[in-house]
Formats: sequence, C-alpha cells, structure tokens
Amino acid sequence: MAVTKRGQTWSLRFRPFGGDVIGLATLAKTKFEAQGIEREILLACRALDYSCLSKEAREACLRMFRNQGWEPPPGLVKKEPDKLTLRRAFEIFAQSLKVKNDPGKGRHEISQFHLEDYFGTGTYLQDIWIPELEAYQAKRLADGRAPATINREMVTMSKLFTVLEQHRMVKQNPVRLLESLSTKGSERRVYISFEDVTRIADAVPAWFAPLIWTSYYTGMRRGEILTLTRDAVDLNRRMIYLGAFKTKEKAKKRVPIHKDLAPILSLVLRTRRLGTDNVFLLQDDQGVRPAGVSAFKNCWPRACEALQLPDPRPHFHDLRGTFKTNFVQGGGADEIAERIMGHSNKALSVAQRYGYLSDDFLVSEIDKLTVDNGPTRIWVERLEKACTKSVQGASKKEKLRCGSKL
Repeated sequence: MAVTKRGQTWSLRFRPFGGDVIGLATLAKTKFEAQGIEREILLACRALDYSCLSKEAREACLRMFRNQGWEPPPGLVKKEPDKLTLRRAFEIFAQSLKVKNDPGKGRHEISQFHLEDYFGTGTYLQDIWIPELEAYQAKRLADGRAPATINREMVTMSKLFTVLEQHRMVKQNPVRLLESLSTKGSERRVYISFEDVTRIADAVPAWFAPLIWTSYYTGMRRGEILTLTRDAVDLNRRMIYLGAFKTKEKAKKRVPIHKDLAPILSLVLRTRRLGTDNVFLLQDDQGVRPAGVSAFKNCWPRACEALQLPDPRPHFHDLRGTFKTNFVQGGGADEIAERIMGHSNKALSVAQRYGYLSDDFLVSEIDKLTVDNGPTRIWVERLEKACTKSVQGASKKEKLRCGSKL
C-alpha cells in the first residue's frame, strides 16, 4: 500500500494476506529496493510459494511472520544443508563412474587411508582448506614420506573435490590453490637384481609371486595388473591387450609376454572364481577372491623386512624401471620399451603415433630381455648427498645405501 521512510529506514505498510494492515521495516537502501521487496512478499504470500524470494525479501518476510507471532511456513525457512563428512565424501567418490574405471583407483584407496587417518572420518569437508592441507603436507614430511607420495595423496584429494563439485555438493576445490611439493630432492633410480627379485618372490605368499613376475617381465603398473582380465590375455599369441580405460595414459596398449612369463600366466589362469574375470586372485584361509589393494600393499614390504634388506629398500613400482633397464640392456630399442610400458606424461612422436609394430615383432623383441645386469642398485638423491664425501672404508651395508657397487 505504501513505502515510507522513517529516519534512515524504509518501511512497508501493506496487506500481504488481504486482511489487516501490517507495518514492516526493511534493510533496503533506496525506495526502489523497498518497493521490490514489497512486490516479492505480496506475490509469495498470495501464491503461498516462498521458494523464489530474494535474500533481502526472505529476511523481511520471515521477520514479518515472527513479529506477528505466526508460524513461518516450511518453504520460507531454508533448511541448512547437512555438512558433508570426509567419510561420506569418499563414499560418493568411490561410486563415481570415473573412479570405478580408473586403473589407479588402488592408489586412491591408499591415499584415502592416510587422509582419513590424519583428518578423521568425521571431519566436515567444509572445514578443510589451504591451512589444513599444508599442515597435512608438513606432517607427512615429518613422518618421512617422500614428496612424490604426498603429491599423489593430494591428487586424490583434488579428484575428491572435483567429483563433489560435479555433484554440486561443494563450490570450490582448495587443492587447486595448493602448491605441490618439490620432488627434486627425493628422486629414486632403482635397479633390482634378478637374484633379489627371486628372493622377494619366494618370501611373499604364493598368490602374490605371479604379480611380481608379471611386473618384472612386462613393466606393467600395479593397477593394470590387479585389474587384468582373462579376455585380455592371449597366451597363443603371447600378448596382453589393454583397453584405453585400463591404462593410466588412457590409450590402448599391447604388452608382449616374455617366454619365461608365459608358463607362469598359464598356471595362474587355471584358477577361476565365479563372479569375476580377474586373472590374479588372492588365495588364503578365507577362500579365493580378486586381489585388492588392501591385501596387495603389505606383501612386498613385509617380504623385504623378513629378508632384512637394508634401507632404502626397493618398492614394487621399481620393477618398472628394472624392466626398462633389462629390456634396453638386452638390445631392445628405447622407443619400443616406452610403447610397452606406456607413459602418460610423454607426448607421442609422429613415428610413434602412425607407425605400427606387429604382435610377432613385439614378441621377438621382448625375448631379447636379459636379467643378469648387475646387483641391486638404489640411488636416492638425499642419500647420495650424504655419501659424496667418501665411501672408502664404509661397510657393505653403507655402500649399498649410497648406491655404490658392492
């Protein structure tokens, strides 16, 4: 009915429900804004639909109901969305199709374990921002974790926020604003001798040893091995065919099977379980089932510990680098090794993009691989710096730590 100004306040006098005149002060700064609020409230009250009110009109309308002693209608009071816990966020993350088909989902599971261990499963995701993420990085560094490992954990956290953004459950991804840790001071270069690989393979559970030999003779990643299915293995042609959704680089890949690996895979393929087409199955007192990351991640370090291997100890991933060394040392071309292994961060040359290598040629090349290329050597930059003064007179164990020949 009327918009008047009292002091610095614009007030309304109107009949929102057609009955008595009601006076209502607004927070409007101009008469035009106050008239807009009046129109919004009148339309909402007469249509009994408060969903489209602006922030200013909603505040004024809610105050009107409370001033009159009326119960605010459900549509007027917006319910605050439930806060999302870290555990619930990871449950949503795990159900994402992009994550389900990610060959590196095992890495996400390991990262999730460390992130939940630090932040707590009940922590609200809205309470995690740059300071909290930087504190996490500092704690993991203090625990002796490599910067590359921490960066991979932050990749998982970033993908978690990205999935939630797509579900409209968060508005921003704080990890994008976080600086990655420098990995220059902790780079590893490792070669594992055939003798040491054999010792480790003999020390792990029987079901795990074929995974070691598959990585040793093919250079395949852990995720590619764990998700390998029977239809991807052709023992007659001695080839493994990986689809684009099975590789980190999101490109199809052919992996030739070495003559010494063929009988190992043949034996593995004899074991089957209904409900799964996976090649590698975990076998223990609880039965036969697909090998998951949780069971996988402990076998290798426990074997290294049982063998009392000196620090720094080899990692399962070091088998990839060992494969490339053995392949090239045997006379294989570096370009062919790259094709077999696959590298997501390396652009293809014109020859690689358009050239085609037959299955028979790749099989003949893989059989050139040699395994007798010296003792285990582990180069870690932070250890090399500590050992540059002199290794003369050092013990055998100390020389191994520095990457020196034994």
